Amino acid sequence: MTKPHLIRTFWLVSFWAGTVFAANPVVTGPVAAKTAPGNAVRDYPFFAALEDLKARGYVEEEYFVAGTANLGQTNVEEDDGKPFHRTKVADVTTVYVTNNQHMVDVSIAAVKDNNVPRTQVQCPGRKGLHGGEQGPWYGLGSIANRNRIPGTAVIGALTGYWTSTARLESLDVNLFLTQMASACQMCGSLMLADLESINGAR
Repeated sequence: MTKPHLIRTFWLVSFWAGTVFAANPVVTGPVAAKTAPGNAVRDYPFFAALEDLKARGYVEEEYFVAGTANLGQTNVEEDDGKPFHRTKVADVTTVYVTNNQHMVDVSIAAVKDNNVPRTQVQCPGRKGLHGGEQGPWYGLGSIANRNRIPGTAVIGALTGYWTSTARLESLDVNLFLTQMASACQMCGSLMLADLESINGAR
């Protein structure tokens, strides 16, 4: 008997809450699907497959992952005798990705295709280009790593949090849209990928 596969889509775009170690995200689900995909009421999982997955040995479920979003922020620094102030330089963006070469490749491609400034792609658990460790996975997106589910997450450096609470007026809209465009591309690549190509370390 074929062991059912579980398809889970995590929309992991918001992370960290003003401290070095973020609080655990709130995960709700699975969300009950009350109608079939295509129904006008749309009470079914977001981007639900139209194919009969159950007949092919798959289970599709939707979960909500809630946390604090903080993207689109510019760097805050203290220099030349000036107190902490906002600059026009983008905060460093980190893209975390689970340990799989295809996942790494699509993440790097998304960053390059969308020209996200000051961005690094990190794959905790894998050696970097120069043989060193790539460090821990900070933020809510680490749930994918802990549960060994293919995933990727985008996080800003949050320099503004060390001085104040980031508000809407500090949002760099163009930077935010660029970061979101890369996240959407990564999500799309995940949804189109063959499951074997993104499952497990390879």
